[in-house]
Order: sequence, then C-alpha cells, then structure tokens
Amino acid sequence: MTGGRVRAITGGAGLAAVILMVIGWVLVPADPPGPAAVAEQVVRWTLDDRRRLLAGTVTIAAGLSLAVVFFAGIRSLCARAEGPPGIVSTIGWGSMLVALATAFVGIAMAQTQAFLVLDGDPATVEAFHTARLLLVNLAGMPAAVGLCAFGVTMYRTRFPARWLGTFALVAAVTQLFGVVALSRAGFFAPSGGASLLGAVGLAAWVAALSMYLLARPGD
Repeated sequence: MTGGRVRAITGGAGLAAVILMVIGWVLVPADPPGPAAVAEQVVRWTLDDRRRLLAGTVTIAAGLSLAVVFFAGIRSLCARAEGPPGIVSTIGWGSMLVALATAFVGIAMAQTQAFLVLDGDPATVEAFHTARLLLVNLAGMPAAVGLCAFGVTMYRTRFPARWLGTFALVAAVTQLFGVVALSRAGFFAPSGGASLLGAVGLAAWVAALSMYLLARPGD
C-alpha cells in the first residue's frame, strides 16, 4: 500500500472517529452523577434517558473502533519517518491501544448499567456507574504516554509537521487533568470539567492531524 493511500485511510478514519465520538457525547445524558451521588440518584439518571445512554455509548464505541485504524496508520507513518526499528512510534501505538481498550471496558460498563437498571440492585447499578467514570478517566494515563511518544517522533522527524508534534505534547498534558479527576465534586470530579478537558485535547489533535493528512496526501 502506498504512503498516500495510508495517509488517506488514516486521515479519514481519524476524522470519522472524532465525529462519531462527538455525536455520542452529545447523545449521552448530560450531568452524570458523581462519586458522591447515592444509588437512587444514579438509577434515576440512568432511567430518565436510558435510550440516549445506549445510543450514545454505541456511537462512541464505533468511534473508538475507527480510532484503532487511525492510530495503526499513524504508527505506520511515524515508524517509516523515524526509521527502523521505530521503537518510539511503537510505544505510542501500544499506549494508545491500552487507552482505547480501557475506554471500551468503560463503554461496556455503561451498557451493562443501562440494562441492569431495569430490574437490578440499585447498589450494583451505582457500582458500575462509578467504576465506569473512574476507568474512562484513568485511560488518560496511557493516552498521555502515547501522545508523548507520537509527539516526540513528529517533532524530531518533522513528519508530518513539527507543530503537530508540539500539539501532541500539549494534548498529552490535558490527559493528566482527567487522571487526577478523582475528587467527589467540582471541576476535578470524574464527571467534571477536568476529564472533559482531556477528551477535548485528544479529539482536537486527532482532528487536526487527520485534516492535515487528508489535505496533503502526496507528501
């Protein structure tokens, strides 16, 4: 497969992944209860918009699946620019796979929560909800490592552009806000602004890189 074809597939997959995950985020009910919420609050939130929760998480899962294709393409392109054995690019690829796998488990927990709420124990529903929030936030740690690895490779090789490498390093810093979002309420709660900042940083970098690859497929 030619480099131009890889760039086109990678850019298309990345842009589609971001679009699907944004749509999924819009569909998922807003203001999820934090760790301080009691079981009844979690059950009420889940039941109020259960169909939206199911539809949103399925859409996000589709976006995460395309993200696997995107990062596989980025690993291939960056390893070629880095030269054999491409160890830094491989670190980035492996780290992002761990982050995506953790996010997939969180999505599975949200789906389980939506089914258990119909006739399950409220305490169990609350446990799945809390675990899902924590897992999604902790996915920011391997994501930060992956972004740093890709950022260093892009900055050193100037492929596809040095500013995208710098952008990746900035996005890596935003992931740490989600990792430390373990307080019970406020900005640093698992459902607060800190975790959202990490998601926005990663999505913005993926979108910018994807559009750059699509705009310049022959480089």
